[in-house]
Amino acid sequence: MRQRIVRRVGALAAIFMTLFAVSAIVAPAANASAQGCTNSQIGAWPAWVCTSVWGSKLRVDHISVSIDIAHYTCNGNFKAWGTLKNGKHYDSGVKHGKCGVGRVWVDWYPKKSFKNGTKVCGAIVENGKTRPEHACIKIHS
Repeated sequence: MRQRIVRRVGALAAIFMTLFAVSAIVAPAANASAQGCTNSQIGAWPAWVCTSVWGSKLRVDHISVSIDIAHYTCNGNFKAWGTLKNGKHYDSGVKHGKCGVGRVWVDWYPKKSFKNGTKVCGAIVENGKTRPEHACIKIHS
């Protein structure tokens, strides 16, 4: 009985590995995306601050900054920043996320090229000041 279970688990694992390998080979090319997260807190509650970036090479089409929190919150003020390809500073301005539990976020759509090697960062803004916990993504071609 135990040997049958072990064989079934082994067979299932082999099937999943094969499906994963095939999907990795035949998956269509997609625009680049990345996410970086760091520890933070909202009030007394621990949270993750995450910055997600979508685009292609140096072009950034979409930035999302979020908090993951296991408690209901309406305290999601965020901003994002980085250096554009021409050397100018990109500042998203502060946006307020909707209330929720789990993930609260805001989105920006800069649709601009950023400097190679720059970091696009996001953070919580509290009482008009950017919190020191920054979640960043390095942009490169």
